[in-house]
Amino acid sequence: MFKVFHRFLITAFFLVISACSTISTNYWYQSIDALIEQGEFNQALKQLKNDGNDKQYILVRDKAIKHANKKLDAIQARINKKQWAIAKHELNRLIETHPPLQKFTSLKNLIDKGEREEHRKLKTQLALAKIKFLNAQQQTAEFERRRNNMDINWSYDETKLQNKKLHLAEKLYVLSLQALDQQDYFNAQKTYNEAIKINPKLSNKSLSIESGIGLRTKNNMSIKSKQALLTKQLNNAISNEDFDDIFVLQKILSNTPFEGKNLSNTLKRATKMRLKRAELLDKQADTFYRIGEIANAIELWQEARLLSPENPDFFNKLTRASKVQSKLIKLREKID
Repeated sequence: MFKVFHRFLITAFFLVISACSTISTNYWYQSIDALIEQGEFNQALKQLKNDGNDKQYILVRDKAIKHANKKLDAIQARINKKQWAIAKHELNRLIETHPPLQKFTSLKNLIDKGEREEHRKLKTQLALAKIKFLNAQQQTAEFERRRNNMDINWSYDETKLQNKKLHLAEKLYVLSLQALDQQDYFNAQKTYNEAIKINPKLSNKSLSIESGIGLRTKNNMSIKSKQALLTKQLNNAISNEDFDDIFVLQKILSNTPFEGKNLSNTLKRATKMRLKRAELLDKQADTFYRIGEIANAIELWQEARLLSPENPDFFNKLTRASKVQSKLIKLREKID
């Protein structure tokens, strides 16, 4: 009995499916007024085009354009309030449901530019705040050293702080380029000044930044021109094995807006040379460490870590060597 009932259900199911497939598409047809009410103008225009109703098609298209312009005004208000996510969502919805307008593209570009600019300014504020924080850290460490007369490991701590500041200086330099490109001379001035205060060598890489900021005029040198000149300087540094310049220039050119195949190849060459030099310094440091010249070993590992900050071995060796040096200093103090 159960099997018969089961077969009946299966048969009934397939009959329903077959019936649905034969239903005319007109069954799902929505009226033009209903589609307009829902804001589905593209769907309404598609149905009118299929029906060959040219007169009503023109009327609905004109209505769609007026409706889109009202929506665009509302989206512009969102942009003015910097409500980027909502503005993008509403614009995408408008593009899906309305015939294409040139204003769609211009408004999309406006949203992208506004979002990018706000992000750049926030990154600038954050970088400048970090510099203040690192300076305060450095001053506090110096105070503690003087207050407690602690010479042990001070050189190592100072190096770590200075490395952080140098890394931040490179970010500030790139932010100054980006600000100048947007004619944001106030932030260009601040970030550039802070960058060269930390690392004066960056002033030699500034190209026309100082003149552009000083004159408060648009810098005519494009990002591509800046990239070409910086890449040339990096190639020269590689040829001269100037690792200070290699490190600084590579950090700068590894950031946006710099890009391209030639640049990528130059950066790879720079990385290869840095790593090779770091390995050589590591071997020399190992030799010094084995013969008990800990201070020389620490100095070389510090230099190696600057050239290859991503290598954890250099940090571990520095930490170990610093601990040994501390113990030796304490031992000498007891003997004395």
